[in-house]
This record gives sequence, C-alpha cells and structure tokens, in this order.
Amino acid sequence: MRKEFLLSDESVNSHNTIVRTDGINIDRFLKNPVMYYNHDEGKGVVGRWENLRKADGKLYGTPVFSVDNETGRMLQRQVEGGFIRGASIGIDNIEYEYNPAKGGTPKTIAGCELIEVSVCDIPSNRNTLQLYYNNKAVDPDAHLDLIGLQKSAGMRMIREELGLPEDSSLSVILKTITALRGEQSGDRLALAVRRGWMTTEEAAGATETLGHSPGQLEAFIRVKENIFNNGFEERFRALINRNRGKFKRSSLSGIQDEEIRALAKSNFPTFEKLLDSMLDRRLVIDDIRPEGELSKDRSGWTLEDYRKKAPMELKRNPALFQRLVEQKKNS
Repeated sequence: MRKEFLLSDESVNSHNTIVRTDGINIDRFLKNPVMYYNHDEGKGVVGRWENLRKADGKLYGTPVFSVDNETGRMLQRQVEGGFIRGASIGIDNIEYEYNPAKGGTPKTIAGCELIEVSVCDIPSNRNTLQLYYNNKAVDPDAHLDLIGLQKSAGMRMIREELGLPEDSSLSVILKTITALRGEQSGDRLALAVRRGWMTTEEAAGATETLGHSPGQLEAFIRVKENIFNNGFEERFRALINRNRGKFKRSSLSGIQDEEIRALAKSNFPTFEKLLDSMLDRRLVIDDIRPEGELSKDRSGWTLEDYRKKAPMELKRNPALFQRLVEQKKNS
C-alpha cells in the first residue's frame, strides 16, 4: 500500500517562513504533478504525486515512483523501507502577507503556486521549502531581493516607460525588454541588408545563430557595417568607372558628390543595380546617316565616314579614332 506524505503545513519551516495552505494554488500542478529528489531537476522526474488534498491546514499527497528512473527506483525502496519520509514543496508567484524583511519575525506567504513537490531526506516537520522566481530556483534571501527590486521606485518608472501595468512582475518586464530588443534587432538586420552591409542569406544565418542573443547579434551587425564602410570608397569608384559612359557628368553638376555618395550609401545594392541596368548614353546625331536612316552596320566605315556621320563617336572613343588613323596611314 502506498504511503501518503505530508507535503506542507503551516508551521514555521527551516527558512523561517510560514506557507498558508489555503493560499497554495495547485491547479497548474495537477496537470503535471512532477516529483523531484531534493528539488534537483537535473536528476530528472523521479515520479509523480496522486491524491493531492488539503485538510486541517495541511497539504497531503501520495507518491508514485518512476521505475524507469534509477533515482526513482532507489527512492521507492527507501520510502518503502522507512528510510525516507520527508517531502518539500516548490512554489512560485509568491505573495507575502506583509512587506517581508530578512531575518527576525517569520515571513508569511499568503498566496503562491505549486510547481513541484520533492521527496527529501529531511523530515516533513522541518520542511525545507524551495522558492522559485520565474520558474528558477532561488534561495530565500535572493527571493526577497527580487521582490524588493520589483517594488522599487526604479521598477515603477521602467513599467511606466514600457507601458506595463503597475503590478507587472520582474519576469514580465524582462520578457517585454527582450521582445523589444528582438524587434530592434529585426529592424537593424533589415537596414543592414538594404544598405548592403550584408546579404539576405547572411542576415538569415545571423538570425538563426545569434537571434537568441540580441547583444551578440548587434555586435555582428556593427562588424558588417564597419567592413562595408571601410570598403565603400573603392566599391563606389569602381561602380562609377564601369558606368561612366552612361551619363554626362555635366548633367549632374547640380548634385554634389557627397549627395551622390549618400544616395549610394543609403541603399548600395539598389544603386548598383540601377546603374548597371542603364544603357550607354547615345546621341541621336551619332546614329543618323545623311539620308536620314539610322545606322546599323559600321564595320566598313573609314575615318572620313565617322568625321562626317558620327564625329561625337570619335570624341568619346579615342581607341577607335587611333585605329582609324592607323588604318588610313596604312591604306
């Protein structure tokens, strides 16, 4: 026959704390009534609790040990042999009956949520009680520090700036800040791709590998920005040189060089595609024959033909002019 355990009562425990039984919320716990050994989650779930009930200001439960867990099998033998008889509750979302202080008068927990119950070596009347904050185990002093921080004037200002309710917990504040940093990182990555600091593929890879750490992701973006800035002038000059025949510099005389650079820097990939997609600049006079027909084949043109029909072509193409001069000399 399985032995029922006293899980918690309203006596002063070893942490100088009293837990009001009526204030223990067991709703979520009943959906997954896990059992640990001495609150050590690292050893895995060693069993579960059945028949949880409150009576006479006490919380009771019956352990069912996991035979698939080595520690669970060991605990089952020791409980059945009477070597282990203690249990301890792990609670979160704690509400104190008054503003608690370290040491002195016992602290009373008026409300809390049960998240785990452990089999312990210490007898139940010396319940060790494990406190949690945001589902992470903390010691009593650390828990009080967190509660005090949560109620501080600084935290009230932070809640106001974040637009959170006055009773928002520290964990909610941290999650909100993390979400905001994530949005900012997303915006920064989009900016990095738009300006040419990195490719779309690099941004996707950075999100996958560094998305969990906004600080590291921002550092990576800054590195890519610095690399782009250091090589910008060389890339810009190369782009202008290979597209020099596509526009008249005089037509851009009203635009300052720095304005052109700023335009290119704001979205270099698009600026580059725009110039590369433009056709070479041509004048109508270069393509018209005296009889008014557009020229198509110039393979047989001589120097005199170009001088009469397309003089600007010779001016724009010194190599062509030199070739025709040599051709005339040889002929």
